[in-house]
Amino acid sequence: MTDPLFPLVARVATGGLFLAAAAHKLAQRRRFAGVLEGYKVFGHAAPALAVLTPVMEALAGAGACAPVAVVREIGLGICIALLVAYAALVAWALRRGDREIDCGCLGFSAKRPRIRPAMVGRNLGLSVFALIGFAPADPRPFVWLDGVGLVGAGLTLVLLYVFLDQLIALPARNPT
Repeated sequence: MTDPLFPLVARVATGGLFLAAAAHKLAQRRRFAGVLEGYKVFGHAAPALAVLTPVMEALAGAGACAPVAVVREIGLGICIALLVAYAALVAWALRRGDREIDCGCLGFSAKRPRIRPAMVGRNLGLSVFALIGFAPADPRPFVWLDGVGLVGAGLTLVLLYVFLDQLIALPARNPT
């Protein structure tokens, strides 16, 4: 048994990430369809997937944050499956040598669309982090300090995600 704050943070952070990603993709459906076309695996299904993917992300993200255990577990499981699928998609494109495409991640790579191997690791790391949401929790009651911990952990995770995203986007250094 673990402290109930740890699985809660993992579920809310994962769900929040998917809700934010879904909102961004829905707001820019045409651009996201172009991103999907760049992977060269979806064919004529890219426009439909540009709508279906963020809807699925929104439902999974909301589910991961739901108060009902079975809904939470299904939502979190779908989030993890999507993270692994996204990692596989990027890995497949890298294997083909297609590096100059947009990852389709939160925020899209507006200035320099380019996928990198670190994105595969990031998505797999996020999926492992999300697994914490399934950890059995001690049935202790929540207190006000747990709310402070949840907000603090959430802000820290957002900053960590942004930092890692910026780190991944740095241009490669050529040793001389």
